[in-house]
Amino acid sequence: MRRLSVGLLGAVMGLAVLVAPVSTANAQQSPITIGIGVGGVFPTGDAGNVLNTGWLVDGHVAYRFAGGQSPVGLRFDLSYGSSSFKDFGVGATTSFEAKLNNIYGIAYAMLHPNIGQGGDKATLDIWVGGGGGFVNSKCSGVDCDAFGTTEDPTGTASSTDGALSGVVGGAAPIGGLYLFFEGRWVLIFTEGTSTNLFPVVFGVRIPLGG
Repeated sequence: MRRLSVGLLGAVMGLAVLVAPVSTANAQQSPITIGIGVGGVFPTGDAGNVLNTGWLVDGHVAYRFAGGQSPVGLRFDLSYGSSSFKDFGVGATTSFEAKLNNIYGIAYAMLHPNIGQGGDKATLDIWVGGGGGFVNSKCSGVDCDAFGTTEDPTGTASSTDGALSGVVGGAAPIGGLYLFFEGRWVLIFTEGTSTNLFPVVFGVRIPLGG
């Protein structure tokens, strides 16, 4: 599964490189952008043994210093995603109806090498970033009682845990907008263990001002 997710990220980054030269090459850099995206969530490690590939919707606000010309910036992401649990051996003809729903609130410090930029123009923007925040997780479905405890026999209580995250991506200008593609790594510190997720997201970034 990890090879699939890394391959998908490589494919979309390659597409961004191909799109950039035929795009509006003189797109104006803006200090503030908002982004809206959708994608898949690939569980890795121990999480990959119990969770299927899921989905995610994302919104973020990004700020670059020096009026959008600095390679350094900040970003805040608010995302919602869901992944179904795998069949835990309850029977070949019986499905296991439970999902793990996550709400992510993560802040990143960002670095933009500014490929193709001349002055205040750019043909392709790429970035790497790292940060942390919190993830709220909750089980939904009729079989959530499989995760029940003495305190919560239904298994439906939500849990908010700390998380670390890294991100790498790129964006190509199309008219006054940017199409972006990125991969993320999210490590959630749940009680007594940790959960590794690898979201791959694509969407649109909208500059505010200029």
